[in-house]
Amino acid sequence: MYVCVILVALLITLDLTVARRRRKACDNSKNEVYSTCGNLCKQMNCHNRANNDTYQPCNDQCRPGCICKLGYVRHELLTDPCIKDC
Repeated sequence: MYVCVILVALLITLDLTVARRRRKACDNSKNEVYSTCGNLCKQMNCHNRANNDTYQPCNDQCRPGCICKLGYVRHELLTDPCIKDC
C-alpha cells in the first residue's frame, strides 16, 4: 500500500512537471498561449481566413498545446508563428 501511494505521488509530480514545460514552450513573443484543451488542427490561418473558411475536418478534438492569442492567426502551418495580419 505504501509503495502505491509513493508511486501515485511520483506520477502526479511528473505530470505537473511536463505540463509546466509545455506552458513554457509557448512563445509569448510569438503571440501564443497555452491551452489545456485546444483544438490545434482547427486553428484559423491565413489560407482559411482568405477563403472565409472556419472549419477544417479534424479528428483531434481536445489536446493541450500552444494556440494563437485572440485576434492572431497562423500563417499556414501549426508550426508557423501567430500573426495579426496576413
